Amino acid sequence: MSANASPSHRPPAVVLLSGGLDSRAILGVLLERTEASNIATYTYGLPGTLDFEIGNRLARWAGTRHLRMDLRKFAFNETRVTRTALMSDANTEVVKPSVWTHVMDAFGPDVEYC
Repeated sequence: MSANASPSHRPPAVVLLSGGLDSRAILGVLLERTEASNIATYTYGLPGTLDFEIGNRLARWAGTRHLRMDLRKFAFNETRVTRTALMSDANTEVVKPSVWTHVMDAFGPDVEYC
């Protein structure tokens, strides 16, 4: 996992980027309203898959601060799962909420997650 976001500069908007149209549209709207330096993006998955590769390429193209999360290196431990359960409605989904805990650790609570 790597991040270009430093604790001293947290952008106001954080966007999940995948290969889908929704994330591209959200990024496009934000880029019309602010500079790329004010936007953080993240992509998670497995290297080589389309969503992972397209999301990462899009972040490079846009020039956003970007967090790239390879799920093969992801920490699914008791602490992370407990933290995930406490922030959710106690559903059984583990991966996405665990991803959110890593994203929040990287970009902090004082940003708008889009």
